[in-house]
Amino acid sequence: YTLLKKDALFLCRVIRLHYLCSQNFERMKIEEKLTGSIAEAIQSLYGQETPTNLFQLQKTKKEFEGHLTLVVFPFLKISKKKPEQTAQEIGEYLLAHQPAVAAFNVIKGFLNLTIASSEWIGMLADIHRATDIRLNIMDGIVAMEGNGPGSGDPTPMNVLLFSADPVALDATYCRLVHLEPWSVPTCGQGQIMGIGTYEEDKIDLLLAEPAGEIIEAEDGGETAESAAPKVTPIDTETLVSRFGNPHFNVDRRATSSGGKWGFRIGLLNRFTKRPYIDKKACVRCGVCVQHCPVPDKAVNFTKGKDKPPVYDYSRCIRCYCCQEMCPQHAIHVKGI
Repeated sequence: YTLLKKDALFLCRVIRLHYLCSQNFERMKIEEKLTGSIAEAIQSLYGQETPTNLFQLQKTKKEFEGHLTLVVFPFLKISKKKPEQTAQEIGEYLLAHQPAVAAFNVIKGFLNLTIASSEWIGMLADIHRATDIRLNIMDGIVAMEGNGPGSGDPTPMNVLLFSADPVALDATYCRLVHLEPWSVPTCGQGQIMGIGTYEEDKIDLLLAEPAGEIIEAEDGGETAESAAPKVTPIDTETLVSRFGNPHFNVDRRATSSGGKWGFRIGLLNRFTKRPYIDKKACVRCGVCVQHCPVPDKAVNFTKGKDKPPVYDYSRCIRCYCCQEMCPQHAIHVKGI
């Protein structure tokens, strides 16, 4: 047990270190995308090429909404317009032509850019590739529905799922709870990024069942006969009919549009949801602040420790660690 605990702690540190490194790497990649798009914006809007050394991208200040800020003052001689108008025009161009930009706001000569949440999913893909996982295991004997794992409700599913493909694994469980896989961002983006597939016709399902009858072990537990388990192919419809749960408590609203548009709307609905704190239930223990993985903290005691923590949604990566770890069940997730 001690060895496993140490290994788990070490793995957590490695994952957190990789998260921080990956975050910096992702920021560099995003800045490269933005730099190219900003150059295109200036060329399209004002008809001039601009040296990239004039592009000043910096981290957005905490008091403003956004992830990265573009200083537009160097472009005023080119645009021949006021700073606010120049920033507004460049922001509108980026929003229309660069998928990495989800929103923007203008503060005088500063263009604050909010990076699309789908860009951050790349970090999960990086972690998966870096850890070189050979087999993915999902323990679904007892699942957690609702706001899990700290605030959810246990419900029996009676399945163990194994796959070399993590996307196929998640997609199969999605179907067991009657949730369209493409509406789950990690499934949709996981397929796009080449991690795996969520498409039903590309996933082969095998059912492993005990070959003999279950007999009672000497210690009082239950065990199967020593014979190898019986493994047979099974189709999705049969799997869902035997092990599925159509009443599983999960948000299915993102699946209503279907098709490719449904996928896009599904991503949008998922990523515009945000955690919020029930001030009456909050005891100001600080667990949410402690477990927020964002280096500068997306939730903090900005109004003092005598009041509940406050979210900076421009920094929130929607990991919901705060909601999952809250011992008072005072954090909920809702759409905006």
